[in-house]
Amino acid sequence: CVCVCVPRYRFATACLHPQSVLEVCPEGIVNGVLTFVGLQGILPGTGNQLIDRVVLLFTAPSEFPTNRPYSQLPYPRVHLYTLIQLACLACCWGMRYTGPLALAFPLVIVLYVPFRLTVLPKIFSAEELAALDAEPAATATPPTATPPSVAATGVYTKL
Repeated sequence: CVCVCVPRYRFATACLHPQSVLEVCPEGIVNGVLTFVGLQGILPGTGNQLIDRVVLLFTAPSEFPTNRPYSQLPYPRVHLYTLIQLACLACCWGMRYTGPLALAFPLVIVLYVPFRLTVLPKIFSAEELAALDAEPAATATPPTATPPSVAATGVYTKL
């Protein structure tokens, strides 16, 4: 028996050379996936609270959502928080136009931590910050029934 051809489809080779995997994929597919991922991050209602609150700036108060953690807050306070976040975003975005100072961009990001811990508590109460920082509640899934052997011992045993 003589081997005539050995296929070179190996998973390890693909893992070691990820560029070769991307070279095989059509450019339209790669662009489509990247566009989809990008849009999912910036479209309202997809989990990005900043975008959702920016949309609220242009929404009539009668149409504000009631299922958000910040829904019980006065909306001028929510708008103020959103405008502060937009100012911070504009500061980060503006760093790219400062020439050599653009290299200090990570320092600006690090300085937002003390800003959040010292300045924002002087503007907002602790309850307001907790509501503004809270993640929206996900749809709750009902708990699954646990067999008695698991509940009692914490380990699965064969019955």
